[in-house]
Amino acid sequence: MSFPPNLLYHLDRLQGFSTSQVLLQPQNKNSATSSDVIQLQIPSNTIFNFRSLKMHFNFQTSGTSLVRAPENVASFIERIEVNMGGNILNPGSNFINVFTNAKRAVMSDQTQNIGDSCLSHPRMVRATSYVDGVTFSISGESYTTGSNGLNTGETCFALEQFEGFISSIQPYLFSTDLVPQITIRLYMSSNNILSVSNTTTLGKATTNFADTSVASTDNNAGTPTSGTVYTGATYTLSDIVFTAEVINLADSTYDNMIASMMNEQGFLECPFKNYNSFIDTFTGTSRFSTATSSLDRIWVVFRGASYNVQSSPLIIEGYKSSGGWLGATSGANSTTVGVGIPQFDVGGTCFDGNEERY
Repeated sequence: MSFPPNLLYHLDRLQGFSTSQVLLQPQNKNSATSSDVIQLQIPSNTIFNFRSLKMHFNFQTSGTSLVRAPENVASFIERIEVNMGGNILNPGSNFINVFTNAKRAVMSDQTQNIGDSCLSHPRMVRATSYVDGVTFSISGESYTTGSNGLNTGETCFALEQFEGFISSIQPYLFSTDLVPQITIRLYMSSNNILSVSNTTTLGKATTNFADTSVASTDNNAGTPTSGTVYTGATYTLSDIVFTAEVINLADSTYDNMIASMMNEQGFLECPFKNYNSFIDTFTGTSRFSTATSSLDRIWVVFRGASYNVQSSPLIIEGYKSSGGWLGATSGANSTTVGVGIPQFDVGGTCFDGNEERY
């Protein structure tokens, strides 16, 4: 939304501008599992900063083996729906988590689309968590309030980037008194976003963390079968709360400006990006159709046929795998400690390859 030139003078007269951080509780529940829905009501009669909306939570995983959460906490959210006054304004795109991660990979965007490097769970954990320092044995990755140094009532993670309406509406400082009650519904992803492994040993050989001993044709993805085949991993988000910024003004200058614009134009424009998703089995040609007056971009993502099953993690090509051994003591010549080596240039000089990426 842009302001007509004859109204811009109002902007120089805003006085008593202040901001406040508000804590918002989910309307229906403060925990969620696979396929659940979290519902949040946006405060009415305020100037709400949609860009500042954050979802804070902890998560726990469970299963009969090593269960690991994916990179990026945005993976937990499959669809974001927005309605006003009970009417759906934006139904949201299915698999918005896939789009978020694909956009991050394609755009080489390591910050904007994943959020804070500490709060967003930016990397998969293999053996020792970089969040709380806990070394996992045969257990799931979990962060529970009141344990491992996390004080009661505190949360480890925050989702800061909601693709679609929330991140793109203009103006993002939105006067909610102009519309009916705004409700946001977050639809949780399936449990198949989780990974399962037999051990925490670095590498992709048999019995390793990224075991591909029974690899499918999908980029070496496979279910670890060195020992027991583990399935049925689940996750739970707990201690869910939201925070956001609201704007406070000491006078009615802003209200008068909005009223003047509505009297002049008869309406207010609040454009936002809407995403439509289409899934097809690619055999050489895939067709889809959509109707729009402004097509911004087409994104195409290829996934293996077994993407929707729980399997061992996939090491990104070129990054660190097994090898590079150290002894347990000074001067020792043994294979006690495995530090790994990159799959491309040894030494990791090529594209920061000397790190683990899954």
